[in-house]
Amino acid sequence: MKHLFLLYFLGTISVVAFAQKSSYIKDRLYFDVSYTLNKRDLMEEKVRREKKDAFSLSACYGVTKFWEPGLYYSLCEEYFGGGSHYIGIKNNFHILPFFIKPDNKFFRFCVYITDVFDVNIWKTKTFGASYYLCNDIGLGASFYFAKNVGINLEYRWGFMLTGKPIRRNYQNGINFGLCFRFLTK
Repeated sequence: MKHLFLLYFLGTISVVAFAQKSSYIKDRLYFDVSYTLNKRDLMEEKVRREKKDAFSLSACYGVTKFWEPGLYYSLCEEYFGGGSHYIGIKNNFHILPFFIKPDNKFFRFCVYITDVFDVNIWKTKTFGASYYLCNDIGLGASFYFAKNVGINLEYRWGFMLTGKPIRRNYQNGINFGLCFRFLTK
């Protein structure tokens, strides 16, 4: 059993070491312009499911060979006039650099786990403004049809961290749009 564990550990270390030599994420600037289809339960006394569309922007920078932290903004219109503004920090953790060694810096595919920690500023003409902390976790993929331009798709689950929602897991959504990448070194 100890030998099996040792082999597993050495295999894992070698995959991680191999990925550190062969990544196309480090020193890359990444922009994303997306349209979001949301489905959520609002924080009201009555249970009401809504489908709300949103527009989102994000900008990330490749700090390591698999991690891209950055900034995130999303705007969603509300029924009562006004809208929800999501402002926060986005992290993309890339999966493919651990398994595939690209032959150049402009590899065409990205598959990643995404995490968005944000503040939801909910403003309506009827009820005023409210602030909530949220966290979205999901999976994403990008395909670059040109050197610096591609399309992306993300599916995320949203969790309310503050406030009194009907359900803590109040939102899920699909993002799709254009993505842009630029090497800085």
